[in-house]
Amino acid sequence: MIFAKDLTKEFPIFKRGKGFPGVFFIKERSKFTAVKSLDLSIEKGEFVAFLGPNGAGKTTTLKMLSGVLHPTEGEISVNGFVPYERKKQFKRDISFVMAQKTQLFLELPVKDTFTFIGEIYDVPKSEYDKRISHMIERFDLGDKLETLGRKLSLGQRMKCELVCALIYQPKVLFLDEPTIGLDINSAKEVRNFLTEINKEFGVTILLTTHNMSDVEELCNRTIVINKGEKVFDGSTSELKKLFGTKREIEFVVENPKQLIAQLQSNKDIVIMNSTESSVRISCERSGASKIIAEIMNQVEVLDINFYDADLADIVGKLYRQV
Repeated sequence: MIFAKDLTKEFPIFKRGKGFPGVFFIKERSKFTAVKSLDLSIEKGEFVAFLGPNGAGKTTTLKMLSGVLHPTEGEISVNGFVPYERKKQFKRDISFVMAQKTQLFLELPVKDTFTFIGEIYDVPKSEYDKRISHMIERFDLGDKLETLGRKLSLGQRMKCELVCALIYQPKVLFLDEPTIGLDINSAKEVRNFLTEINKEFGVTILLTTHNMSDVEELCNRTIVINKGEKVFDGSTSELKKLFGTKREIEFVVENPKQLIAQLQSNKDIVIMNSTESSVRISCERSGASKIIAEIMNQVEVLDINFYDADLADIVGKLYRQV
């Protein structure tokens, strides 16, 4: 479905002279490599997180995959088409939602944008009405249809952007920060809807986000890039295991103060917090079993709860290692 080999994108940089007339002449020429020898292989129906710090090359890659940018080098294919050729069927097969750009006509009511998109993609009226009514109800946009695009809040706009992207049921969906600006309930609703279209219609989705809740709830696979190069490609659970070396364990006990006193001399343990009935510690994942056995030999443990490392911390650690 999505394939790239040795995908590279370079941007020219021109440095001009100072003063007059130097400002009119190019003094130096150089280039900036935004994406370097990137390989991708994503199958139909996959829901993949595409992560990286700011400036890593995520949006540049999505623009090449969607045909907005022409790669400097490498092979690229999306659903059997070469994106930068911009063939009509290719444009019907993909949709691209960007947090920084809008598909909405800012001086027209939202419903007019929906109608326009349905018309240019030749969506049959019966199908259009069915899809629109479903999405409007799902995103609670009924009272916003007459609102001008420029008067929408960021969260409302992102919901409308998703409606625009899905009116014609694309086969591939590129999402750039789809839950930005949404409150907790709205973000949850968007995630549920994306999961639904992924499973029901087999839409292949490539998601860039800085919200790790999106990744954990939506994506079984995660690709991480940094400085234009791929640094990780595997399951999201594998990412947590490889780079989440710490594990937090909560012990429910009758006398937390006694347990804390016994643990304070153990250099392999960090006491995170405690309550009237529990103590939560952090330790190396590899030594967790030994520590649990030692504690259970020392005090009566009523219950044990395990907590994996936060995915945001893990991804941040991976960024810093590269």
